[in-house]
Amino acid sequence: MELGLKGKTALVTGASEGIGMAIARKLAEEGVRVAICARTASKLKDTAAEIVQATGMDIVPIPSDLRSLAGCQGFVEQAGIAWRSGPACCKKINSQRRLMWRI
Repeated sequence: MELGLKGKTALVTGASEGIGMAIARKLAEEGVRVAICARTASKLKDTAAEIVQATGMDIVPIPSDLRSLAGCQGFVEQAGIAWRSGPACCKKINSQRRLMWRI
């Protein structure tokens, strides 16, 4: 199914297994460059290798603990650096600490 996502960028959390892994794989099948994160680095690396082998797309595995804002920021920034677009930028869009990321 062609969803018109080719060339887009996605960050997928909880992607070392289950629904997160399935989402990352489907996005890669559509031609999306994907950064995946989970807390377990070894499983994350294996998952990335599986998706690369199945789709031929570059998958960036970034071990991250998203239970803190710093962990979230680190994941996004590392994804931006991995794609050589420099650190991702983030701006506060309201007083409820919602963040908008641009990679």
